[in-house]
Amino acid sequence: MGGRQTYPHQGVHARAYLLKEAFQQLWDYNSPAWAGKFLDEWCRQVMRSRIEPMKKIARSLRQHRQLILLGSKTTLQRRGRRSK
Repeated sequence: MGGRQTYPHQGVHARAYLLKEAFQQLWDYNSPAWAGKFLDEWCRQVMRSRIEPMKKIARSLRQHRQLILLGSKTTLQRRGRRSK
C-alpha cells in the first residue's frame, strides 16, 4: 500500500487546532460586547466538538467570562490611548 496512513484521531487534532486558532480572533474585537458574542459562539462550537480537553477549556472560559471581557476592555482602552 503506497498511500498515506491515516489515524483515527487525525481529524480530532485538526479540529482542535482550528478551534484554537479561531479563538485568537477574540483579541481582535474593538467592542467587549462583540467579543462576548464571539466567545459565546466559540464556546458553543467547542462544546459540540466532542473534544473533551477543549470542552474543559470552554467550561473554564464560560466560568471566567466576565473577567476575560473586562480584560479585553482594559486592553482596548490601552490601545485607544496609545493611538491618540
